[in-house]
Amino acid sequence: MSDNLIITIGRECGSGGRHIGQALAEKLGVKCYDKELLNLAAKESGLCKELFETHDEKPTSSFLYSLVMDTYSLGYTNSAYMDMPINHKIFLAQFDTIKNLADKESCVIIGRCADYALADYPNHHPQQNAAGTAQDHGRRRRGREDQDFDGTP
Repeated sequence: MSDNLIITIGRECGSGGRHIGQALAEKLGVKCYDKELLNLAAKESGLCKELFETHDEKPTSSFLYSLVMDTYSLGYTNSAYMDMPINHKIFLAQFDTIKNLADKESCVIIGRCADYALADYPNHHPQQNAAGTAQDHGRRRRGREDQDFDGTP
């Protein structure tokens, strides 16, 4: 663990979390990681970048999360890692990348369960974006802007 200042921002689609994180990072003079984290995780893990994009922030059951976390806590240098489903490997690779970033530099990290990955870091400051306070129409508009949404259900 390091003395770097790490701020993680949890958010919902359209809540403006990315914009808040970018503004905060700019004000603090640090990097902001959102989707850039996917490229870093792919590079560090040796897994294909497209796999990370396909599985990016897909909802999972709490049971799945607990399985991944149990495996993570045991380490994954054994044969269990080789038999692990790809979505677990991607999740673990992102966790490792988040921890590596936290050890290397001060930064703002948007989403990707970074608050869980860094729960034991002393200079980690998790923030929940005030998604509930945003007007529904504003959230829908920002969601479309953030994802280049075409408006079809």
